[in-house]
Amino acid sequence: MLEEESRRLRIGLVLRSNGVWAGGLHYVYSWLEALIALPAAERPDIFLLYTSPETRADVEALGHLVSGCAHLAAAAQLGLDFVYPVKEIPEAPSGVAWGGWIVDWQQRHLPDMFSVSEHVMREFRYGMMLCAAPIVAHSSEQALNDALRWHPDVKAELRVLHFRASIGKEVPPQSGRVAALG
Repeated sequence: MLEEESRRLRIGLVLRSNGVWAGGLHYVYSWLEALIALPAAERPDIFLLYTSPETRADVEALGHLVSGCAHLAAAAQLGLDFVYPVKEIPEAPSGVAWGGWIVDWQQRHLPDMFSVSEHVMREFRYGMMLCAAPIVAHSSEQALNDALRWHPDVKAELRVLHFRASIGKEVPPQSGRVAALG
């Protein structure tokens, strides 16, 4: 019992880098930096998770900062207590608590930026996330309020986890594709 009480939390952070949207990449970097900055006694064991071969190199470049790196599908084998951010229901890890992430509702506020199919897909994905995820974080109060306005039947617990304003010296790594984004 004593061993279980003193066990550190094991957190999985899902890193996505696609060269198109740097905001999501830097959002995860900021959470990595925040977790690393915690006092040692409070710091969880952090695992960086990738979802594609392209992202694997980016994750492994940060391996020296964390307890481990693996594909998101290995979350349960790693004994993780929580995985975040999950952006798509099909990628939600089986057997591990997880949190979804809805960045914003641009398809509603700026519809001219999206094709009809992109708009429909975002609406579908967000609706599924709000009904299937145990908890969903939004990047702003407005995004959370939009979720409540357009999906009053939401099942998930909703929270706001803001972007942090700056990134420290250790993150992002200064090599490979990721460095071009920093």
